[in-house]
Amino acid sequence: MSDLRPLYDCTVQLHGSKENQVRKTVTAAEIQVLQKIHGGNERGNPGVVDIVPTKSKKAARRNDVQERAYLARRYTSSKTSGEVLVNSIFGIGTALPREVSDIQLATTVTPVVDDEGEIVDLEAMKDVRRTKLPKAEPAQIEA
Repeated sequence: MSDLRPLYDCTVQLHGSKENQVRKTVTAAEIQVLQKIHGGNERGNPGVVDIVPTKSKKAARRNDVQERAYLARRYTSSKTSGEVLVNSIFGIGTALPREVSDIQLATTVTPVVDDEGEIVDLEAMKDVRRTKLPKAEPAQIEA
């Protein structure tokens, strides 16, 4: 089996908050860890949304043992708590997911919608260039 893990771009809603989001490029196993950590809030917002395969040809070259160690190091402050976190999500010694299709996505994927609430076809949007907005002028405060 190959040690290459495809990468995905996603939005992490910190503790499920739509007002506090970061974009990340991650592996499928990492998506599950982020969902466990940021798994939503009292309104039911998921922790990880807008998951799409990255446009780059890059992949993470880590086998399951290396991926477990990476996740434990990356998302906790100590080796012991990292192993506990990773094992609580995936079990001890089980194979980690390599593709998003290998994980449960029912609560982690939300469609991208436009201003009118219509679902956006991300495949059709691949070649659309983003418009650069003009730089805002600083506010003038009168004393």
